[in-house]
Amino acid sequence: MMLRGNGSPGRARGEQNGVNRFSEMVSARWLPVPAEQDWAPEIDLVDRPQELVLEVDLPGVERESIEVTLVGNTLTLQAVRKATVDGPESYLCHERPRGRYIRVIELPTEVIAERATAEYSDGVLRIALPKTAVDLPRRIAVLTS
Repeated sequence: MMLRGNGSPGRARGEQNGVNRFSEMVSARWLPVPAEQDWAPEIDLVDRPQELVLEVDLPGVERESIEVTLVGNTLTLQAVRKATVDGPESYLCHERPRGRYIRVIELPTEVIAERATAEYSDGVLRIALPKTAVDLPRRIAVLTS
């Protein structure tokens, strides 16, 4: 097994990923992440004709620790990943984050909270948020005069 030190090219890629994530956060109208957050999993927010779909990578997280709330167009996601080593054991290498996670996402369109669904399978949380009728595309017939 090869471990990277602090000055490795891997760290530079990680820093670039952080810059890219920050850029995406600003451009997608993401709200600031609370300072007490311990880790930040990757997310995808997909805009489909009838719904928004949010997918969040949460490997190693127990379903019971995941909390999703929606107030207006603001979705809040919270989760906790627990440590896997307890007692007399100790880490020789520790790279996997653990602790509390909070993410607040300002959705770009109105959704119907009562019809929202969330499924957690194989470490991926998938949240489907149906759009309101106001935001659904409508075809307008073009008539001849």
